[in-house]
Amino acid sequence: MHDALGRRGVQARILRVEADEVQDPEALRARLKSCSLVASGVITVTTWAPVESPGRVLWSLVCLLRAIDILPNARLWAITSGVHPEAGAAAEQVALAHAVWGLGRVAALEAPSRWGGLVDVTADASSEDLAGLAEVLGSFEDQVALTRRGLVARRIESRAGEHRGRFWDLSGTALIVGGTGAIGRQVARWLSQQGVSRIVTLSRRGPDAPAAADLIAELAELGTVVECMSGDAGDANRPTHVMKLERAAGHPITSARHPQAEALWTALTTSP
Repeated sequence: MHDALGRRGVQARILRVEADEVQDPEALRARLKSCSLVASGVITVTTWAPVESPGRVLWSLVCLLRAIDILPNARLWAITSGVHPEAGAAAEQVALAHAVWGLGRVAALEAPSRWGGLVDVTADASSEDLAGLAEVLGSFEDQVALTRRGLVARRIESRAGEHRGRFWDLSGTALIVGGTGAIGRQVARWLSQQGVSRIVTLSRRGPDAPAAADLIAELAELGTVVECMSGDAGDANRPTHVMKLERAAGHPITSARHPQAEALWTALTTSP
């Protein structure tokens, strides 16, 4: 990749970092500062990563995104192998590549001034194949695959005549995991307004949750029957058991939602 960029007139420098440094945004920031870099872009290649530790790969991207704030105007590009069908990567590498692309789209929204884009390459890409990378870095495209047929950019197109009706069955029962929490109650109200006639909520306290009785009464006025069941949502067997009970009672669950009311989110560009 270094040689391919060089042949296109791009001045590239390889910066080697230790495994522990790539997991620490402050260590990365200090490393970049010590090198006195003046860069317009930072490229990280995730295809080297051991697939048994995808979490470390994703966290290293977050750390690097935070660390490059000391490089004015620098943007981060992530190189993967496995997103495009022609990549020819192993199944484990494909899963990792898709995870990186998912994180990359979030980074593009949260840190548009620091995020460059995503480039997927074939598993056996040669230096000649990577020559198109320089063209990508200088364009407005931010989701590109370098295939054997050339550059392929991501596009969303509307299909003429495609059915645009509802995408779930309102006649069945809707399951909301964590439905008595603040976000879960809002989801329940929205489903009721859409015409769902029966909702089952699953939470630790079930009908004993502080807001359960009020939710049942409120949605009853809208014509929706709400049943609050208790159980640990973290137990994969519990939702399955609830679905079986509802099916046996003649109320098959046709849609399910899992609002993360209790999750603690940290911005990608915020230091821990």
